Amino acid sequence: MKSNLHPYLRIVVNHSKTCNMHCVWCHEEGMQRTSPGPMLTPVQISSFSRILYETGVRKFKIVGGEPTLRQDLPEILSGLRQIDPLLDLSMVTNGSRLASLSDVYKEAGIDRVNVSLFSLNPEFFRENVGPTSLMSRVVSGIDRAVSLGILGKINHVFQDMGTLHDVLTFARERSVRVNVLNRIPSLSSRDGMPISQLLEKLATLPIESVREEGDPYSLPVKVMKLEGGGEIEVKHLEIGAQQKFLACQTCKVKEICKEGIFALRITPIGILQPCIVREDNSFDLASNPSVESVKNYLEGL
Repeated sequence: MKSNLHPYLRIVVNHSKTCNMHCVWCHEEGMQRTSPGPMLTPVQISSFSRILYETGVRKFKIVGGEPTLRQDLPEILSGLRQIDPLLDLSMVTNGSRLASLSDVYKEAGIDRVNVSLFSLNPEFFRENVGPTSLMSRVVSGIDRAVSLGILGKINHVFQDMGTLHDVLTFARERSVRVNVLNRIPSLSSRDGMPISQLLEKLATLPIESVREEGDPYSLPVKVMKLEGGGEIEVKHLEIGAQQKFLACQTCKVKEICKEGIFALRITPIGILQPCIVREDNSFDLASNPSVESVKNYLEGL
């Protein structure tokens, strides 16, 4: 592995096709071409994660599909927490089930949850995200996570300034930072918004100050403190511009690379996958679950 690489593990606990929302810009963690099958059990997830822990991974993030749709998610979280009380354990969720389950997840050992919030406009939400009834549940879920101290940040894919303003107002009232994301190409489409264009739009906001924050697991972000309160963060380098692995230098699909993070993924069926847009560099962890084999695989990336 590259000496400056600090990977973290994204655990895809269920398939994107089982999600209760249909966000039109979802990259599905690269699972679009995989068919739903028997998913890893909590014991398998814990076992495989421990192997990655032994290779040096210390950050673990639960993702999906929508992870909270798994009834055994508390057991999964508890098993991961038992690996190391000090490891970084978080989750990305659409928030639709947080109102009733945040307490359970906190008790199971979650450090924080990041919630995707794309709009507070019912019509837009219905057309691009999911049933309008879920929007109020997302709001309630965010409020419950805030009250428990486990809300990390709000993830918002930029659509227009009006939509962003609504989300910023909502976040400011709760003292939550908003992570503003540009639209990135899908596996089948090049449609998206370059970072440079997003930054131009964000520059029109009433900004009090700007600072940069580094992250060993991700591209650096600009943090913009807004006049009147509130903060947003945005990756200010093009996604894919920083090559995570040696293989990135000769990758044939790097022009549509989505990766702004140094992540490995365990798919719902036990495949270790470092890329969203490639399948030729994966590793069948379920068939070869050993620390040595995983170390050899990672060193070859």
